[in-house]
Amino acid sequence: RIDIGERIRDMAWRADGKLALFIEKEKNFVSSVLLLSRSDRWCVESLRGGSHAWALHCDEEARRRSEAAWRKGLEATLSHEPSIRSEFDVWYTGSRLIWFREKCAPEDVAARFFLRVVPQNRADLPEKWGRYGYSDHGFAFAELPPPPPAPGRRYAGRVDGACVASVRLPRYDILRIQTGQVADTSGDEPSFVWRGEIFTEGEAWRNLYESVASRKPLARSDFDLYIDNGNLVYVGEAPDTEEAMWTIFLHVLPDDDAVLPEERRELGFDNLDFGFHPSACSAAPHSPDVRGALLNDKCVIVAPLPTYAIRRINTGRILRDDEGGWQQQWAVEFDAPDAG
Repeated sequence: RIDIGERIRDMAWRADGKLALFIEKEKNFVSSVLLLSRSDRWCVESLRGGSHAWALHCDEEARRRSEAAWRKGLEATLSHEPSIRSEFDVWYTGSRLIWFREKCAPEDVAARFFLRVVPQNRADLPEKWGRYGYSDHGFAFAELPPPPPAPGRRYAGRVDGACVASVRLPRYDILRIQTGQVADTSGDEPSFVWRGEIFTEGEAWRNLYESVASRKPLARSDFDLYIDNGNLVYVGEAPDTEEAMWTIFLHVLPDDDAVLPEERRELGFDNLDFGFHPSACSAAPHSPDVRGALLNDKCVIVAPLPTYAIRRINTGRILRDDEGGWQQQWAVEFDAPDAG
């Protein structure tokens, strides 16, 4: 137990692995420093994020309980099939990524770990990563604090002869995760020790893309058009534009006009136009049923079709003209004998 009767102004890890606590004396506020070893990290983690503390309690029994709970959770994770099998096996838990290697030698962790997280919606990225389409969370094994971790913290270290590391993932919806180790980044192309890719909630996107990419499109223009599982699928190059919004018109002509809402019967088609953010390849908020994702450098948009029998589909992009009317930038029309 370590009691500190003064206000803790700041703390920082030193190069020698000790924690410096900068203390303000109660009356004259003269700074002094208390050093704790790296093994005492559990005692002080609770102070991070708070500006004041009056006592620091190192409870060995609490430390042991914390470590036991962490080990139990780690063992439960490792009992499942890993998402990647390589020099390091990798587990995706939904909120974290865990790397694990048995019989780990120092040279096995010498190369830097890279971690790129690709969102389903590029607009979720911080501004500095928006142009790349992913956020970078790489790390050097020796730079991270050892386990057991404080809640929510990243860590890396040796456990019973094995090497283990873990990083909390961003909170946005993730399309895929790319990770591995890179030995040399000095050249035009990095030299990888190993690498792998995880499709998370975007697994369905990959399956969809692979399914339609093997087929002949129903129509071609700025986007190739397919019908898959009751959806109209647009596949095109990721737009390189600073335009905030595109309007995609989608007119569906049924076999029988009687299925249309009364106000649409005279026109003979359903109007399913939607808004679309080109740089993020995502639907606008006023088009919640439409989904989009960047996949393999392609922009993939999925728009659900009506369940009635469809005769023909007309779609494309429209722009406002100077007089407030609409002009077509591109348009295609094609038969859709089977929308299912």
